[in-house]
Amino acid sequence: MVREALSQWDYVIAAYAIAIPAIAALLIFSWLRMRRAERARDEARQKGRKG
Repeated sequence: MVREALSQWDYVIAAYAIAIPAIAALLIFSWLRMRRAERARDEARQKGRKG
C-alpha cells in the first residue's frame, strides 16, 4: 500500500521502537556498572581492614 502522507502513528511507533530498547540498554548498563562499583567498594573495605 502506497501512501502520500505519513500519519502521526508512524512517528509514535518509530519513537517507541527507538526509546524502549535504548531505555532497556541504559538500565542494564547502569545496573552492571553499579554492581562493579559495589564490588570495588567491598574490596577496598577489605583491604582497609587488613592493612
